[in-house]
Amino acid sequence: MALRHLTAALSSALSASRQPDPQQVAEYRYDDIGVGYALVRGSDPLWQADIDGAIGEAHSVLNVGAGTGNDEPSDRVVVAVEPSRVMLHQRAATAAPAIQAVAEHLPFADGQFDVAMAILTVHHWSDPQTGLAERFRYSRF
Repeated sequence: MALRHLTAALSSALSASRQPDPQQVAEYRYDDIGVGYALVRGSDPLWQADIDGAIGEAHSVLNVGAGTGNDEPSDRVVVAVEPSRVMLHQRAATAAPAIQAVAEHLPFADGQFDVAMAILTVHHWSDPQTGLAERFRYSRF
């Protein structure tokens, strides 16, 4: 069923513009696979140590493809970006503020964040090259 919806969305987008809308594709993909995600995936202390080490002394962090927020640092200013309403609704009340958007089209100013993180998400993006280019635009490091 989900594949049929995704195929229909892609066909419709391709017919209209020859380019699929990343938001529409992401919503179908994540809204299907994200059901119950918070119940089966939690924070991993080993991953968190690696993430903290990679972020270093950065103060502001953009978490792209944030999902439920499991891997977000709790001692920094974090803004989360997630394309799926299903995933956004599973975020804890104590999680960082989040907006619905896709990596390829982010509504942030150049250099607005010290660093950006993207954990277990790039392989889901409709255009990873554009999403990664965006990362260099809105983060300083």
